[in-house]
Amino acid sequence: MEYLDNIQLPDALIDDIVVYLRQSYAQEQNFFKHSQETLRKELDAIQSRLSKLIDMHLDGDMDSDTYHTKLDEYKKRQREITSEMKAHVNADETCLLTAKTVLDLAKKAKELFMSSKLEEKQQLLNFVFSNLKLDGKRLSVTLREPFSTILAVSHINQ
Repeated sequence: MEYLDNIQLPDALIDDIVVYLRQSYAQEQNFFKHSQETLRKELDAIQSRLSKLIDMHLDGDMDSDTYHTKLDEYKKRQREITSEMKAHVNADETCLLTAKTVLDLAKKAKELFMSSKLEEKQQLLNFVFSNLKLDGKRLSVTLREPFSTILAVSHINQ
């Protein structure tokens, strides 16, 4: 119960953390947007070069070996850029929702524990703690992340 008490953060601090995470997310999104624009420009430039390369080869201005070497080089870079662009798209806002949910759970953990049935209590304990061990009458406790960090922050604020 002491641990469940100590992982509670004040509403004001939870709000501050969520605001910080939102700002951080917005900055990250701006970075990804700028990166996407830069990658798109490079992809367009490569497409233009590919078009010119094909025209030069068809017009007989370039030998076959040089053509295939440059073609492979441009196609490889196209794949790399496309892969980078997909990686940037996968960044989303679910981390904000997860953080808010975990902070709210930490705040209500003791209340939830007290009002829950045995099976729900076990699930909550397994979610918050790892390696619970009973050595005689002494309970050995290890908090899972992010609850160990929340505990550290709660001690700083006291």
